[in-house]
This record gives sequence, C-alpha cells and structure tokens, in this order.
Amino acid sequence: MGKEYATELKSFPDTFNLARTIDISPYENAVARMRGGDVIVIASGGSVCAAHLLVQLHMAHTGKIAQVMTPLEFAMDEHSVQATIVFLSASGTNRDILNAWETAQRRGIRELFVICAAPKSKLVQLAVEHKVGGVIAFELSAGRDGFLATNSLLAFCCLLLRLYAEELPKDMPKSVVPGSDALLDKDTLVVLYGGWLKPIAIDIESRFVEAAILAVQVADYRNFAHGRHHWIAKHGQRTAVLALIAPKFRDLAEDTLKELPADTTVEKLEVQTDSPSEMLGALLSSIELTGRAAKRRGYDAGRPGVPEFGTRIYELSTPVSREVVRRRQEPSLTRKILTAGAVTLAQRADLQSGFAAFKKELEDTTFAGVVLDYDGTIVDTHKRFDPIDAQMAEALNRLLADGLVLGFATGRGKSIHKELQRAIEAKRHDRCFVGYYNGAVVRALSAGCDDLTKGEPERELKTADHVLREMHGLNDADIETRPFQITVTCRSLSENALWLAVQEALERNAIFLKVMRSSHSVDVIPHHVSKKTVVSHIASVANVDERRVLKIGDRGRWPGNDAEFLSQSHGLSVDEVSAAARSCWNLLPFGLRGSKGTLQYLDHLRGARYRGG
Repeated sequence: MGKEYATELKSFPDTFNLARTIDISPYENAVARMRGGDVIVIASGGSVCAAHLLVQLHMAHTGKIAQVMTPLEFAMDEHSVQATIVFLSASGTNRDILNAWETAQRRGIRELFVICAAPKSKLVQLAVEHKVGGVIAFELSAGRDGFLATNSLLAFCCLLLRLYAEELPKDMPKSVVPGSDALLDKDTLVVLYGGWLKPIAIDIESRFVEAAILAVQVADYRNFAHGRHHWIAKHGQRTAVLALIAPKFRDLAEDTLKELPADTTVEKLEVQTDSPSEMLGALLSSIELTGRAAKRRGYDAGRPGVPEFGTRIYELSTPVSREVVRRRQEPSLTRKILTAGAVTLAQRADLQSGFAAFKKELEDTTFAGVVLDYDGTIVDTHKRFDPIDAQMAEALNRLLADGLVLGFATGRGKSIHKELQRAIEAKRHDRCFVGYYNGAVVRALSAGCDDLTKGEPERELKTADHVLREMHGLNDADIETRPFQITVTCRSLSENALWLAVQEALERNAIFLKVMRSSHSVDVIPHHVSKKTVVSHIASVANVDERRVLKIGDRGRWPGNDAEFLSQSHGLSVDEVSAAARSCWNLLPFGLRGSKGTLQYLDHLRGARYRGG
C-alpha cells in the first residue's frame, strides 16, 4: 500500500502552482459568511495540520472562535451548533468524514464548506446536491496521496492562506530541515513550538507516529514548562528535542533550551518571519524530515506497511452511545432540548409533558384550514424561484378538495402569485388566501396583486431605508423597500450576521421595527404586521376558532419570520423550533426538512384530521 515517498515530493512544484492558480472567486461570499461567525473544522489523519492552520487563520483574521474536531468528536457531540462547519478531506470517501457529514445534516446546519482533493468523491457529491456554501474540489496531478498526506496537504494549506487573503510566495518555498540526523536515532521526540508553527508540530507528530518512526510529544514552550519537561528528566538519554522557532518566540525558545540538561539532543527548525505563509517552508521541512527518518530506519515513509489489524480498525463503524441512540429516536424532543438549552431533569420533564400535550391536541383537533409559509416550506430555499413541485401541488389541491381553506403567509410580494395560481386548480382559487409581505396584505388567490408595490412606505420604513443604505458593512447588500416591508439580502454575510447588522443599525438610530430572518433574507416590517393576520383571516373565512387552523413554517425560532405564528396552537415547523414547551414542534425524523417535511405533514393530514406522525 502507498507510493514511493520521494516520487510524491517531486510533484510539489506542480501542486503549489495548482493551489496558487485555482480560481477562488466563486467562494469569496461563502468565506465572507464564514468570517462572520465561529467555525468548526472536521478533519482526521494528515488533514489535521491544515485544520489547525484554518483555526489560527480564522481567529487571527476575525476574532471569532474556531475549533478542530475529529469526525468522531463531531458525530458524538449532540449539542446545538451555531457555526460554519468546514470539512477537510483528501479522499472524501472514508466512512468517518461521511458520518460527520450525516451528523451536520441531521442537525440542520446550513453553513457548510467542503475542501477536497477528490472531485468525484461521495463527500463532494453530497455537498453539491445539498447546495452548501462552498465546495472547493480539485484534482492533483500527482493523483491521490500515498500512505501519508503530502500533495493534498500542501494544496490545502496554500488554499486556506489564499481564502484568508494571505499572500503566497511566487516561488515554491524552500524547506529548512535540520542538518543533523542525531534526533532520528532516539526513541522519543519532543516538539516545541509557538505561534504559527503549531500546525507544523501537529504535522510532525502525525507523520512520525503514523509512519512508526518515533514517539512524539507536542507542547508549546510555556505548556512544556508545566510538567512536560519531566519526561526529559527521566528519559533524556532516549529523547531528542526539536524546537520550532519563529522570530517572535526566539528569545523564549533559547531561554527554554538553555535550561535543558547539557547532554539533551536538541535540533532547531527556524523560520525567518512570524507570518502564516512562512509555515509553508516549515511544512515542507516536516514532510522531508519524515522521509529521511524513515529511510534511516530502512523503509519508505510512503510504504511503511499496514498491518491486518490496522485495516480492520480503519473499517470499523462509528460507535453510537446510548444517549445518542435515545436522542435519534426522539428527534422532536431532542430539537427542543438543543434549542432551549435544557439540561436539568425538571426542564426535560416540562418539555416531555409539553410534547405529549401538543401531540394529543394536534390529533384531537378537526382542522378547517391550514396556513403555510412559502420559502423553505412550500419550496426549498435553493429552488425558491422554481415552480411548485408536482407532489406539493397535488397535496395542496387535495386539502382544498377535502374542504379546508388554505392560507400562505410569505415575506414575498407578487412574485409568488403566479406560481400559486399555476399550482392550484382555478376552481379552488377563491378558497386560497395569500398574506403578502409577512401578512401586511391578505387577498384571495383569485384577486389581483399588481398594486402591491404602489404607494409610499410608512414614515419609519423610509427612515430605516435611509439608515440601512448609509450603513458601513452593508455596501454589497441588496435593499428592496416596499410600502409594507424592507427586504435585505447579502450573500457575503451569514444569516445571523446580517440580522445582527440590520438590528444594530436600526436600534442605534432609535428605529424600532420588527427585524426578522427568513430562509434567504432579513425582513424589516412595522410592529402591526404579522403572519398571524393570515391565520385570523383563514379562521374568519372558515368561521372557526383559530385553534382549528394548522400552521406550518420553517423559521420557528426567534428572530425567524415564522416565530410569531408558529407560537400559536398547532404550529408545526419543518426546520427550526422555539424553546416553548406547548407550541412550535418539529415532528419530522432527523435529516428531513423543508418541502419534503411539509409533504409528510400534509400526508398525515387526512379528512381534516392529523393522523399521527
């Protein structure tokens, strides 16, 4: 198994040029959104070095939190995550990275970014199918890496530097491998580091252990002082120290090394500047040093041999704890717990009793009407300008044939009017009502809507429009102001970052309007406007209490634009839920959301009764 290590290293110039010239402009918006929040980087094996580089870049450039997690750590951690998830994988096929992907999908995490050196891999296929934020997939001229990460790792590091606007050298960096082989004759290697050289320390540990060269301990200079030096006191004759030194840490490094016993074998790997790009030369040194060390032991680092038990271990499936199994069996309760942050037994019991009451009331009610959100509920967000799916149209017409009245509560204006008219049979248009601009105007589908954009916005909306257009940081935002609503979209900001920016701008100028998130935008509306108006209208038309109107949406968690109307009785979400115990529940299995989730709800709604599920 594997390739000749020296052959892989000969491909580095081609790999470096490839990484320097890949067009990253299509991913700039995704990276900009990523910069607006915290990041979790999923990686294993040789890719962990690049993962640590990404973490350092993100924290240095944004001040936000970033963390490396292995696929197992991510899959077993069932806490709610409000972060961008970055998947780094050379092959994109191993079951661990695919299990981590499944975990992200199950949790409904939207901000996903994939960097993979295998364009036809399963991971890339899944990422493309789910329309994730960014997918950088490239083919290496050297082909797949051998036993250890080589060309893929160099490409990953170069691309990450570029994505965070770090300048790459024009020419291939030169390695700075220590000249002596004295450290290679020991049993244990202590690697000390500071600053931007942490990824290199991680890489040395990974390579030397995976290729069975030396046992490696890694520590920064100050953590080494907290007891880790004791290993040298007891095993100094069989241990060497490799000091990774950048100018910023040179004095600390030299002072530390001076205190070691005089007979300690010490080698230094020094770089000239304290910059992220300088670590590329150190990375090449780590790779070259591994090849030299393995050769000294009589084998090729690219072909160290894989024992049979190692293959069997690699093929094992991810273990699942009892707690994770229980949560997967109770997706509705799990979503509420994650949203509410409920950790005590009393809180859990309250949610459990609320869930039981919600389901009983839902199944005991004879419904006379249904109000549905549109984007993210009737149509999926990435297909929101496409016609309504045939299955969805059939389900909506079936409800009308069963005698129910339908309402559509949308943040959009007349753009959905024709789509609904096409999907719903003309003879039933007078039993369908649309609440445009989050319920500001409610009209029958049979009525016209060309006048919706006519008229002047309310005074406070005008003022808000001016403030938002002058706001620094929203220069690339698209701001559309209508008589009843301002819609703000910005591809370069995450949903949360855009909402915070708009909310802050208005509050700073004492403009108190509702600011709500939809599946694709932020909507600013007057306080008297609400999707609950659509519910009231449908109840009035059907001549029933509002409790007999089923509500379905996707953004049930504040500040989602469905939070108000899903907080009423019988509010079902196909995505986000609120923390309330008696309203806004998601009854769908993990991994099912959006329009497919709506279809499942509507399938359960038979003869005006919700038949379980």
